Parts: sequence; structure tokens; C-alpha cells
Amino acid sequence: METAKMIMVMTTSEIQEVEKSADGAYQTKKHEWLQQAIQQGFKVLVASTRLGLAPTDDWWVKIVGEEAVFFADGPDYTNDRPMNFSAGWQKALHFLGIHYPENEHGEPVHWTEAREILRKEQPRQVFFKDDLHNPGYVGGYIG
Repeated sequence: METAKMIMVMTTSEIQEVEKSADGAYQTKKHEWLQQAIQQGFKVLVASTRLGLAPTDDWWVKIVGEEAVFFADGPDYTNDRPMNFSAGWQKALHFLGIHYPENEHGEPVHWTEAREILRKEQPRQVFFKDDLHNPGYVGGYIG
């Protein structure tokens, strides 16, 4: 990982929206946030609640790199384990050396709650899409 760069974790939905049209073709709407983050000097990681990439993801994977994309874990029916939608976030934070937030029972919290907990930490270790629109955010560097 590069040093002295601000890190932003984004979701696949924050990068693009994909809809299936009536004729079965996929329509992709690219959001400007990925480009804004890079222009502002962020190294972007993508934490997904999906199990893998889709053909519509090729354009942004070329920008962030496959090593910066982290996915959910699928269900394991033999061990009665449900799908873990937060696993992509857990993997991304582990990659960064950041402890994934836990609840009072020591269990990992849902990824949306983890993001809110991390947003309140000072100094900030990681940033999120909403920080792009907050010119007063307090920067914290990961080195």
C-alpha cells in the first residue's frame, strides 16, 4: 500500500448504478465521486456487499486496481452460515490495518454501523464518499 495517502472506502453503488432495461441490456450510470476522490488525492478502496465483479465494473476496476476491491462472503449451507454482507468492509479495513468495530458482545457490527463509528474517530484513519462534500473534514494520513 502507498504511504502518506488519504484512504477513501467506497461502495460499488457509490461508483455506479446499473439497471436492466426492458430489452435485457444493462444501462450503467457512472457517478462522479470516484473521479472526485482521486482528484482530491485519495487512494480509493472498494468494499462491496456483492460476491464478485460484473462486466459493468471493468471501467472502475482499471482505475482502482483489483487489489483494492473487497467482496462479501457467500453463505455456507454446510455450516449454517448466512451470507456476510459486511465481509467486504471487514477485509478492506483489515488490509488497512484498522480494527473492524465490534458490538458489546465482541461481534462485528454491520458495515453501515462500522462506517458511522469510523467517521467519528479522530484523527480520521479512513474517509467515505460523504467527506467529498465536506470541505472542513479533518484529515488523517495512513502511512
